[in-house]
This record gives sequence, structure tokens and C-alpha cells, in this order.
Amino acid sequence: MDSGVADYEGGGFSETKENLKRSKEEHKKITALYMSKGELLRYKAILLCTLAPLRTRLAQSRTFSGLYHKLTTALYGKR
Repeated sequence: MDSGVADYEGGGFSETKENLKRSKEEHKKITALYMSKGELLRYKAILLCTLAPLRTRLAQSRTFSGLYHKLTTALYGKR
């Protein structure tokens, strides 16, 4: 299929701390189940290189979230 089915970026204000914790635990279980240790290490390295933790914090920040979302919209365009 040449078109996107879903476009999602986590970190919105609607995510509660409880849901974030649950999501993090589920993500850890799923990656451990389906990825080898080498694949998991590579995946974590990619996340670090693409500044995923920083992007998540910016998206969640009351101060910077508006600017962050304007920049991502400008970079990726509206889909």
C-alpha cells in the first residue's frame, strides 16, 4: 500500500502518567519478545541518534510543545 494507514506521534497532553508507564512497560515486553539482543541494541541506538527522547520531551512540554508541533508540521507537512 502506497499510502499511510496511520500517522501518530506520542507525547500529547492527553497521555496520563499511568498510561505512559503502561505503554513503556508494554513496549519493553514487545521489543524483548520480538527482537534479538542485537536488534534491540541497534533499535535503541537509532532512537538515540534521532533524538527520540528529546523529541518526546519537547512534544510533552507545556512551554515548547506548540513550537515543536509547528516545526514538525512545517517539516513533514500536513498529511
